[in-house]
Amino acid sequence: MQSRAEDTSEFRATLWLLAQTRTEFLALECLPILIRAAKEGNTISYAKLGKEISHPAHLLDQILAFIRTEICFKRGWPPLSVLVLDGCTGLALSEPQGELSHEDYAGLIARLQQSVFTFNGWNETSKS
Repeated sequence: MQSRAEDTSEFRATLWLLAQTRTEFLALECLPILIRAAKEGNTISYAKLGKEISHPAHLLDQILAFIRTEICFKRGWPPLSVLVLDGCTGLALSEPQGELSHEDYAGLIARLQQSVFTFNGWNETSKS
């Protein structure tokens, strides 16, 4: 039986072969973490996600944007990126705020998070 470190190393090596860019590689590493959080009805902080993939938390925005546009949007999934919260504001900063007030933005994020938590397709994602 392989150790967790060997499993993780093998997983990362496989992802590296599948990914075309470093951003895509890191997005593919984040994906199972975010899907697990969605299934459990949980959010995750930038710091915790960064630690789990060994990447600086302050550099996750590009990866989360890739997950939102290139993975979730293209598959018709709700945006998993809304599950990643800033430790200070408690908001998902990866989503564009545009002209929305803070209150309207917080409401939008809450609705998007609810759509992620109630999405029935997470068990089918391994087939995508």
